[in-house]
Amino acid sequence: MFHDGQGNFRVSVLKSVQIRNIQDQRTLHALTIDSAQDLWKRQEQLKYAISQGMLYVFLSIHIPCVSLPVYISECSENANHVFYIDEKVRRKVFQKYQNPSSFTLRSWCSSNAEGPFHLHREWKIQRGRRDFLRIGNDPISAVCEIRNGLVCDFADGVYVYTDQQIDDTKESFHKSMSALSLDRRKDAYSSQALLRILNLSQCINELELTQKKIRKDLVTDETQVLRQSHSVKSTYSKRLFFHSQLQHRLSKYLFAFHKLRDDFEKKKDQVAQMHSQLNVHQAFLKQQDDRYQEAYAQVKAQWETNLQVRVLIAHATRSHIKQLCAVYPIQTIDDQVRLFTIRNLRFSLLPNSVPPAELAAAIGFLAHLTFNISQYLEYDFPYPVSPMSSRSTILDPLSPDLMNRSFPLYPAARALHAFQHALYLLNQNMIFLLAHYGLPNDQPSNIMANCEKLLQFVLSGQHLSFVQVTSVL
Repeated sequence: MFHDGQGNFRVSVLKSVQIRNIQDQRTLHALTIDSAQDLWKRQEQLKYAISQGMLYVFLSIHIPCVSLPVYISECSENANHVFYIDEKVRRKVFQKYQNPSSFTLRSWCSSNAEGPFHLHREWKIQRGRRDFLRIGNDPISAVCEIRNGLVCDFADGVYVYTDQQIDDTKESFHKSMSALSLDRRKDAYSSQALLRILNLSQCINELELTQKKIRKDLVTDETQVLRQSHSVKSTYSKRLFFHSQLQHRLSKYLFAFHKLRDDFEKKKDQVAQMHSQLNVHQAFLKQQDDRYQEAYAQVKAQWETNLQVRVLIAHATRSHIKQLCAVYPIQTIDDQVRLFTIRNLRFSLLPNSVPPAELAAAIGFLAHLTFNISQYLEYDFPYPVSPMSSRSTILDPLSPDLMNRSFPLYPAARALHAFQHALYLLNQNMIFLLAHYGLPNDQPSNIMANCEKLLQFVLSGQHLSFVQVTSVL
């Protein structure tokens, strides 16, 4: 130990520490052997002291800057055990914390290895303090008189912690107890007796340890059995609950199955009944279909006959209209001034272009021509025409609020507006007839042009296709 005067040291060279003659102050009086008693009583006291078990000791090192201990030694059953501090511990404890200037060494004792340990003693070791006394170089030869004393083996020798050492020794030992060490008694037991007592105490300790181990195993096994039983009960209750749910579901499914089976039987009867009805309806439909086929054949034959008749009628109509055109030929003299001739009579609506008598006769021919065309084409004019040569008239049944619905198709000095309205109605009849056949109206106010367009349509034979289409529809 490098020291500069007594008590100056370096913590980093500490090699081992030991505590001499550790005794628990609370049980010291109960383990005391009175040398004044006879041999038998001393033997009983020794047996009692041995039966109380050994004292278990371990050490801990604390540094002020760390809340928890930085090192804890192994637990020893020897009160005079030497706790060695090797290089690994020195690196872990002291060099890790940069060789602290002070540390605290605490001893912990217990009479039972499994019981709680109590703080036995605490030594505060600080660099520079004069708390160590050199006692030599051999740590084993340290004085046995010191009880609960700290012996430290440094690199240069063995030192004893001297802080309140004498007071602790006086408090730890009574005068009558200072010489009660078993290895120093002159009137102690023989070696055979001590060996038997030690063997007996060892057997007692082993028995107690075995009993504790058996109790611990029994408690562990009982706990495991209880846990397993609880687990089995819980599993059984869950399985029972699940089984009840399955039974409930099974009953529901059975009820639903029976209901579905009853519904199936009902539906089966209904299907059979409907199948019989379907057979009856099929037979009836077959009869109706036969009748329909017969009626269809008849209608088709009638339709073909009607079509042929209509075609013949259309050809006859074309022939009659051709004859009408021969009777009432229409020619265009001047298209710019709208001057036409019908059966060599001039027709023009320009004022003072045609004498009134000639115009009235031409309009009478036109009225007779349009009337015959409507009859041959089987088309009813919306405004009926009364062809009476130069005194032809036309009716207006559609216009409201008319006192006289007959209008003259000849010029009259007293009723010029009526004549103009009559020409308008006659032109409307021609426009409706053109629209009936789908012909465009290029000259809406030219009566003769519209009449000539209608005659060309019929004489060209295009109205035959119209007859066939209307027959199909």
